[in-house]
Amino acid sequence: MALWRTRILTVIAVAALLPTGVALAKTSSGTTYYLDCGRGDDGGSGTSVGGAWRSLAKASGHVYGPGDRLLLKRGTSCTGVLAPEGGGAQGAPVRIDTYGRGAKPHIEGAGARAAVHLVNTEQWVIRNLDISNTGPATTTDRRAGLLVRLTDYGVAHGFTVDGVDVHDVNGADFKDPDPSGGILFSVRGSAVPTLPHCL
Repeated sequence: MALWRTRILTVIAVAALLPTGVALAKTSSGTTYYLDCGRGDDGGSGTSVGGAWRSLAKASGHVYGPGDRLLLKRGTSCTGVLAPEGGGAQGAPVRIDTYGRGAKPHIEGAGARAAVHLVNTEQWVIRNLDISNTGPATTTDRRAGLLVRLTDYGVAHGFTVDGVDVHDVNGADFKDPDPSGGILFSVRGSAVPTLPHCL
């Protein structure tokens, strides 16, 4: 068993190296959604502080589009998996960030494959989270704090992970093709050449 501890790890992945003088498109306004794992209500609209959702499952069940934001309340702790659907566009990524005051919102995966899990998507900005994923001691279970999994996707553009603390991930010490780790980009498949285009 390996205990992965990564503090304030910053990962930036972008679409491509743009020529000098080429500007990104303006960010779409999108819709802002709120998640308060302490006092929210999954029956709410999610689109105001007073109507914030409560669970990671509710936030994960929504399909996000270009320019949308999902803001987690500071000072709260959520248990489970944040696996949002959808994706952004160039210049209008989906943003996961925080609101309010206090400590970074904490997501505890409780032994899941990953506490934050993105699958076959692109254009996401993830900032200011505190992530752990601690389950029963294991010699077989792969675990990650944040996992981006791409399978036969092609080139995935525009990932930014900034100010995210990942710690206490006790996955099995396996290497490729499906390892444990703090922040992972997993590329698999055989039908379509696939990679996250990173800088």
